[in-house]
This record gives sequence, C-alpha cells and structure tokens, in this order.
Amino acid sequence: DGRSLEAVRVLVVLSCCERSRSLMVDAGFFSRHDALSAEAQSLLYADGALSETQQNLRSVTSAERSAESQRVANQRKQAQRERRIDRCENSWFYGTTALQPQTWVYGGVSAKIARQKAKLEADRASAPSLQSREAALEQTIEDLKAQAQALQGAVARRRALETEAAGMFESAVAGAPTPHLHSLGKSAAEWQAALGQEQALAAALVEASRGC
Repeated sequence: DGRSLEAVRVLVVLSCCERSRSLMVDAGFFSRHDALSAEAQSLLYADGALSETQQNLRSVTSAERSAESQRVANQRKQAQRERRIDRCENSWFYGTTALQPQTWVYGGVSAKIARQKAKLEADRASAPSLQSREAALEQTIEDLKAQAQALQGAVARRRALETEAAGMFESAVAGAPTPHLHSLGKSAAEWQAALGQEQALAAALVEASRGC
C-alpha cells in the first residue's frame, strides 16, 4: 500500500545517504590523515627543544648582563684612573708629596702616578676582550631568539596538524555506518525485493484477468 511504499522510500534514502558518506572516506582521505600524523610525529621534538632553548636564552641573557656590567665597570675604572693621574700631575696640592702623607710610605706621588698608569694600561688591555665577550653573547641571544621563534612555529604547526588529524578521525568515525543503519539498509533491500515481487504478482493477476 501507500504507507509501505513511503517507508521503503525513507529506508532507501537513509541507506543511500549512508553509502554516500562512507564513500568520502577513501584512499585519499587516509593518505592525507597519514601525512598529517607523520608530519606531527616529526615535530614532537619541538616542545622539548623549545623549553631547552628558552632556558639557554635565560642563562645567556643573564651572562650578557654580567658581561655588560664588567665592561661598564672597566670603563668607569679607566675614567677614574685618568682623573687621578691628571690630578696628581697637574694639581699643586695633590701633586706635592709633602702634602699627601698617605703616599709617604708608598714612594710618594710619583710612585702613585706610576701605579695608576700601570693599572690604567691593564684596564685598557682587558677592555677589548670584555667588549668581544659581550658582543658574542648578544649575538648568541639573537640566535637563540630566532631558534625559539622557529620552534614556537613548529609547536604551533604540530598542534594544528594534530587538531586536523583528530578532526578527520572523528569525522570518519561519525561517518562510518552504524549497526542500526546497516539494519535499515538491509531492511530497505528486503522491502524493495518484496515490493518488486508484489508488483510482479499484481501485474500477472491483471494480465490473467484480461484473459478471462
């Protein structure tokens, strides 16, 4: 009857829709999923490497600040010694040993000037190495920052890949035929066969009645 035919149509539509959804999960789908998973796997190192790089960056930044302080202290010492030398050489008060009793047991003002000049030369000699060390640490900081940025990109890429792969997996699971839909599909096929038999029988009966 009409209700039976409509039920068959509904079941057929459900079965066809389910087959259509299943066809979307093809070889290309799995190839894409495998490629995403493989790339994500290749980026697993990024989290640990980023953590290590950030730790190194903190350590090197601290060392660079220390190196900067040493360079600045060296420059300050040089300026201080230059002022002392100039004062001893050009001031009648500070340049007169008789007026500087603290220098009496150390050779007088002339000996003080000689000592300050020797220390000044030592400070000047060490300045280039201090500057070079600071510059090298600054360059290392820039390199580590670049590495950290690249690793942050790798971490973000891995997370995006994992999200996409997980989404594909979930869609594949959601699109897989369920036992209930399998049952509906089987019922649709059986109902279609039964309907075909009834239609053939009805046609035979009509044909037979015409012969009477």
